Amino acid sequence: YRFVPDALRALARPGDGARLASDGSNLPSVVERVARESPDAWRDVVETVATITDGLVAIEREALGPYETLCARRVVAGARHPWKFYASELSDGTLHALATLAAVHQDPRRRHGLSLAALSEPTAALHPAAVAALAGALQRAARHTQILATSHSPELIDALESASGAGVSQLAGLLLARIDDGVTTLADAAPPPGLPGAELGPPAGTLLREDRLRPRRRARRPIDQLDLFAPGDGVD
Repeated sequence: YRFVPDALRALARPGDGARLASDGSNLPSVVERVARESPDAWRDVVETVATITDGLVAIEREALGPYETLCARRVVAGARHPWKFYASELSDGTLHALATLAAVHQDPRRRHGLSLAALSEPTAALHPAAVAALAGALQRAARHTQILATSHSPELIDALESASGAGVSQLAGLLLARIDDGVTTLADAAPPPGLPGAELGPPAGTLLREDRLRPRRRARRPIDQLDLFAPGDGVD
C-alpha cells in the first residue's frame, strides 16, 4: 500500500469493501465493511485516529448520490452537536493513518485469506507525537495480520522498540536496505561496533538519526542486469 492523498479524498464508486485498493481509493467501502463486521476493531481504529485528530468522535461512510466518501464527526467548541467533516476537508495525516489502519483490519472474516499487509511509510504526514499511537494500533493488529512496513521514521522504530521492552536486541526485527556502488543490500541490522548484540544500548531510532544503523555484511552474489530490449526488438 502506497496511499495517495488525492485518491483518499476523491469521491468513490460504491463497492463491496472486500479488499482495499493499493492507493486507498475505495477506502469508504472498506471502512463501512470493517465497521459492520468487526465493531471492536473499528472502535480501536477510531480511538487511535482520535489521538491524531483532536475532537474526533466518529468516522463513517456517507453516500453522495451515486458516489460515496468518508465523513468524520468532530466536537467543535460552542456547537451543540459534532460537526461533519468530509474526506476533502481532512488532513493528509488523518487520512493516511485511517487508510493504514483499515488496511490491516480489512476482511475481518478472512473470506479472502488476507495474511499480509505491506505498508509504505505508514507514518507519512503524521506529527511525531502521534506516531506512538499508530505504532500501538499496528502492534495490536499484528496479532491477526502479518504486517510489513518500510519507513524512514526514527519515531516509529522507537515506539515499536519501547512497546516490546527490548533494547538493541530489537535490531533483530529490522531489515535494512542500503545501496553501495549501485547494489542494494537487504539484511538484518547489525549492532554498532563495540556493542554486543544482546546488550542494551541506544534506541534503534537514535541509531537511525545518527546514521549508525548498518546491515550485517554478507557474501554478495554477482548480479547481472537484465537486457530489457534484446537485439531485433525494433528498439534503438
